[in-house]
Amino acid sequence: MNGFTMDWDHTPPGTAEAPDTTQEEEFRKRMILKNLRRYLECIHRSIIFHDSGLPREKKPLQPQTIEQAFNCCNKEAALYVTHANTKEHMMLLLYKLNSWSYKQWFRPYQSDVEYRQFTTKVFLPGALPCGTPPLQIANAVVENTASICNSVETIQQHVRENDPDQLSRLYSKEVVDQPNTKQLIQDQEFYILQPLFRAISLLVDGSAFVPGYDISGLPVLIVLTGVEDGLSGPIEFPPNFPVMGEDKINAAATSLVEAFNFLFYLEERERLFFGVRPDPVESTRNLRIPSLLQSAENLGWEGPLPAGPTSRWVTQS
Repeated sequence: MNGFTMDWDHTPPGTAEAPDTTQEEEFRKRMILKNLRRYLECIHRSIIFHDSGLPREKKPLQPQTIEQAFNCCNKEAALYVTHANTKEHMMLLLYKLNSWSYKQWFRPYQSDVEYRQFTTKVFLPGALPCGTPPLQIANAVVENTASICNSVETIQQHVRENDPDQLSRLYSKEVVDQPNTKQLIQDQEFYILQPLFRAISLLVDGSAFVPGYDISGLPVLIVLTGVEDGLSGPIEFPPNFPVMGEDKINAAATSLVEAFNFLFYLEERERLFFGVRPDPVESTRNLRIPSLLQSAENLGWEGPLPAGPTSRWVTQS
């Protein structure tokens, strides 16, 4: 993000009279805020892409580091992607899935991009044996999601205890001392393991991916874990979803686009009942992003940045 420069995005028409200085100053401030918001959106897009599940190295599903744990926070569901038919197809699928899901979620200048908020967190469980019964798959998803949530809670507890020696011993001093990790620790109260993340998971059948075809129709298994603590009410599948169930495990087969639409519906339901979590006003009351503050100064901003979420910085006309 070095070398960030102002994009005025406006060419004032020539006039014989000098512009009103008050209006000119207000316009200058609006343009600075617009560019700072764009800057934050670029950071957010980069973080989500980096966390897209692209197989850089083999690692366990359960978070092992502070950053991996916090990347599970402020997401609405775990998104498991099983192996495609070839390594090349898997790479392409993950690229397309990341791009597609971001387009479904993102609204320029309006989405809450602070604290890594997004709709899903990708996990790669590996290949499934051919012919594995759907309920057996659903059971594995429930177990994996529970294990992931337990790992996140354990790491969050270590961070809350704020014992530097313990953190250095558990997660290595070199990593804990990194600016990015320090920022996560400083902002820990705004990284929330969402109730929906505990309650619902999606599994994409990577073997059904065919390059060149729209991925919105990929088969998806929606799995309810049975954990409903913190929700506004129970989750019920739409009547058009083919539902399967056994004991406390409920699952439904649908397409990728229908699964995301259902997830967006649940997210909106919870927001209407509880409000947005983390609170968009409290969590942005004193944004502590060094690069943002430096960029604001470089662009000529004077004084504190506006209170409230950055999604209110740009007026939509």
